[in-house]
Amino acid sequence: MKLAIISALLLGCNSMTGGGGTDPVGSAGSAAPAGAAKKGGLSLSGEMSKDGSDSPPAAAAKPTGDTKAPDTKPDTTAAAPAKSDDPPKPDTKAPTGAFGTKDDGNHNTVPEPVISHESGPQRPSDKRAHVDPGPALGAVKLDMEPNWDRDYETPGTISFVLKVPNTNDTRVFAFHYGYDLNGAPTDREAYKKFLADQKQLNVTLDRQRGAAWYLEGTDNNGNPGFRMLVTYGGKRLVCYGSLYKDKESTALGPDLRDKVVNTAKKICETLAL
Repeated sequence: MKLAIISALLLGCNSMTGGGGTDPVGSAGSAAPAGAAKKGGLSLSGEMSKDGSDSPPAAAAKPTGDTKAPDTKPDTTAAAPAKSDDPPKPDTKAPTGAFGTKDDGNHNTVPEPVISHESGPQRPSDKRAHVDPGPALGAVKLDMEPNWDRDYETPGTISFVLKVPNTNDTRVFAFHYGYDLNGAPTDREAYKKFLADQKQLNVTLDRQRGAAWYLEGTDNNGNPGFRMLVTYGGKRLVCYGSLYKDKESTALGPDLRDKVVNTAKKICETLAL
């Protein structure tokens, strides 16, 4: 009986000690994970998330810079047509010295200045008399008309004293003659540009009148005028003046004024040396 009890006690002790450490399963393989799980109380996924080595996809895609939404407003600058393609706007500003039209007597319609801004013919001075024009101007020949004066009060002029109808008043219409401007080109188109650049005449009409080249237009102030050019013996002679389209001249009677101006043109055509 006693022997049986001792044998049972010895057998129980061997079972508790693991048989001298010969467990075939390997108790360290199961015990180590349990101990690691207890250390610090952290899981494997928690440790990886801490150092960012296994961040969730949403966290990795999250932007770190300026999160302002991009401006999706369409750019209308490039779509706007270039200014150079826009059709030019009409110039509604009335030109200085506006022109109408008239018949030149030969059934030709030509431009005509409507009004002049300069003063009309002046009253003759009390000392109206002939003056010496000098040898250069004196060499210029002109076929004068009756009652017309040459070189009165001012050298290089032709003039006519008009008695105003139904009054005792008089007015002097004066025009100029002499030599052309220095440096004037011989080409006709270039000459017209030259006159405009020199602020002499902005030409709107030109034609040949006998030996003279007739030019008509306005000065820089819009005053209508004319100019005749004759080349004689290699020298260029000119005769020019106002068309007297001002109110004062018109008040004298348009027909009367036109007769005076047309006579002046007739005299200018006779320029010679």
